[in-house]
Amino acid sequence: MTSQELITQEVQKLIETVKASLSDMKRIALSEAWRILQLAVSTVIQIIEAIGRDLSSPDKKKLAMDLLSNFYDKVFLIVDVPVVPNFLEPVIHRY
Repeated sequence: MTSQELITQEVQKLIETVKASLSDMKRIALSEAWRILQLAVSTVIQIIEAIGRDLSSPDKKKLAMDLLSNFYDKVFLIVDVPVVPNFLEPVIHRY
């Protein structure tokens, strides 16, 4: 198994853990989503640095961006944006 696959597995475990902890929430406040995303960024970077020693810096950066994009898409289904009416939020989140 390659280091990228191992890293991806570890981040998938992180995604599942966060999703489980947020499962009772229908909406997430923007400030909470930002806080969770900041923690995810630091965790993903730590995972990549610990496991991906054989990866180049550009490869690490691309992998981190892909994994964080995947994290966001899977965890934050509905983020409550304060100035946007609730009926428009699903449209905005698609983009």
